[in-house]
Amino acid sequence: MGGAGGKTPGLELLQRSVRLSPGDYRTLYALNYAFRDAGKQEERTKILDRLMELELPDDIRRDVELTRIRISVGWE
Repeated sequence: MGGAGGKTPGLELLQRSVRLSPGDYRTLYALNYAFRDAGKQEERTKILDRLMELELPDDIRRDVELTRIRISVGWE
C-alpha cells in the first residue's frame, strides 16, 4: 500500500504539496503529524523548525512550541 521507501501515499502527497507551496503552514502542520505517525522524528523536527519561522495563528504556534518541548524532553 505504501510507495517507495515505505512512504504512504498521503505522506508523499503532503511532501509534494510542501514543495509546491513551501510557506503554507497548514500543509507543514499536517506534514508534522504525518511524520510523527510514520516515526520519522528527524524529518518532523525539521518541519517544526520551519513552522516556527512562519507567521502562525496563536493556537498553532503554541502547539508547535509545546511539541518541540515534548520532543526535547523525550515525551514524543
